[in-house]
Amino acid sequence: LVVPSAFWQIFLMQCTFGVSVCCSLFFRPWAVHAANVLDVAGTVLILGLFTLAAFFTDGTGTESLAILALVASIVVVALFPLAILVAILRSVMRQKPFTWFICHHKASSGAFARLLKLSLVDRRRDNVFLDSDNLRDLSQLFHIVKSDTETLVVLATRGVVNSPWCVGENTTSHL
Repeated sequence: LVVPSAFWQIFLMQCTFGVSVCCSLFFRPWAVHAANVLDVAGTVLILGLFTLAAFFTDGTGTESLAILALVASIVVVALFPLAILVAILRSVMRQKPFTWFICHHKASSGAFARLLKLSLVDRRRDNVFLDSDNLRDLSQLFHIVKSDTETLVVLATRGVVNSPWCVGENTTSHL
């Protein structure tokens, strides 16, 4: 597909990058939050450069530039509040019951796990899952790690790699 007009080439590129920004905001393709922010910021910067490029193309009339500026303004005005609303809804809906899940081998680090939990609760006021305190049903352990916990803390002692429960907790936290 060949688009002869510079105006329509720039407009189509803006639409493509606009869809990319929306997909990045919705799907968050990168595992690290900072990478998602950098991806969106970089794409928005490229969108801005395309808008500026329209002013430097040959043969573009003022009417075409006015249409391009109007479309870009409408997109920004429409998508910015929508992006903020989606971010707020995601943060409200993603609240998990436990901030921390302490994975430990009782014989080798049970006392340290208890001390770590007390320290996190005392200093940060976070909900910490320690199986000896919070576990009511053993069949729910892996579900709690996977769905109800924000961060898994593994106390890496010799017993952790030999315990099937600890290996299972570590595995399900990544699924």
